[in-house]
Amino acid sequence: MMRYYAGFSNNGRYQSFDEFNPANSCGKKLLILNHHTIALSGMSKSDFPFYANYVIDTQKPKCDSLGIKIYEADSLKNIIQHTDTLFFSINNFDSAVPKYWSKNQQLSEKIRYSGKRSNKVGKYSATFRYPLDSLICAGYDTVMVQVSAFCNCYSNTSCLAVISLENQTNNILWSPSTITDNLRAYSHWYKFYFEKEIHLKELPGDAMLAAYFYNKDHSKLFIDDFGVTICTKQTEMAEIE
Repeated sequence: MMRYYAGFSNNGRYQSFDEFNPANSCGKKLLILNHHTIALSGMSKSDFPFYANYVIDTQKPKCDSLGIKIYEADSLKNIIQHTDTLFFSINNFDSAVPKYWSKNQQLSEKIRYSGKRSNKVGKYSATFRYPLDSLICAGYDTVMVQVSAFCNCYSNTSCLAVISLENQTNNILWSPSTITDNLRAYSHWYKFYFEKEIHLKELPGDAMLAAYFYNKDHSKLFIDDFGVTICTKQTEMAEIE
């Protein structure tokens, strides 16, 4: 397979995420994802480096068969990533409700990932709400909102993780993500991750950010260690000539 995609050259070699450096790479590049080895390693998409997620999110796989996906990554000659965390909050459902979170409701002591309690999700989970006016006034153009949590589903679910923007008069953005992509077994905890780029310059000054889980079918579902991060991200990319 390597020789085929390398034009039958013998110069190709495999590199792990730890070994590969997009800033020092040259020649034809392929991203190969094996679902079986990823599952065995306990990894999820949230564990991948930024350059890998960039390829996955912007390219269609050249091959998708038998649990293996192959992406062309020749557009990544150089990636320079700079990230600064502007805000972080986590709700572990054990201590007092953190600022910017709704009151913890439907807590469970019997089923939890860590600590003493988790959030048993009804139609909605505990909700994070944060005013963006300070970031808008500070002159930030774009931020990345990252949502993470440990989930425990007892059956198939259509529950969505949602990042939304609204003000007093309008629903500006509603961005959902299914939570079952990394689900390997029912009644077991797994880590969920979701991120969304927000362009602050396009928002009104009273815009409010919200993050929550929307369990529209009221399936049996628990979440724990629900975290929200707001960070800057600057990425410079140069095309291969």
